[in-house]
Amino acid sequence: MPYSPLAIANTFFDLSTSDGRQDFTHMKVQKLVYIAHGWSLGIRSEPLINEPVMAWKYGPVIDTLWREFRDYGKNVIRAAASVYSADDGTFSRHEPHVRSEDMWYCELVNAVWTKYGRLSATQLSRLTHESGTPWYMVAKQFKFELPKNVIIPNDLIQEHYAEKWRIMTSANQ
Repeated sequence: MPYSPLAIANTFFDLSTSDGRQDFTHMKVQKLVYIAHGWSLGIRSEPLINEPVMAWKYGPVIDTLWREFRDYGKNVIRAAASVYSADDGTFSRHEPHVRSEDMWYCELVNAVWTKYGRLSATQLSRLTHESGTPWYMVAKQFKFELPKNVIIPNDLIQEHYAEKWRIMTSANQ
């Protein structure tokens, strides 16, 4: 079952906080959530998030994350994202996360954090911009002059990460 991008971002935020990292920025969370989504598609053919990934000039962007964290600019994110709901006429606030009973998704987010969390936002951005990546393939179609609201198709993301998974698992055999 796909999660909201904010739930994945908050789970990464918690991992960042527990590791004492001081570099959890808007750009870093964008790239980590995108990469985790890619691995979910590549390994299990299941989306991790319930929102499309957009191809913006500066890389893959998830709109909900952009709206939530844009005011931080390049500064470190200091608080988890909150969502508000109105149940039975009362408003409540909560911070969405990956549910602990969803073991595979918890393990995926932890594995992505272990592999990529130490990288800077700039390093992660470079990874998502490499030739042959889904963002690159979409941007290339537009000669790198991307109009608004161009979606990176999940099947393109899945194909890319499935190939990375095949390479990784064949190397370990």
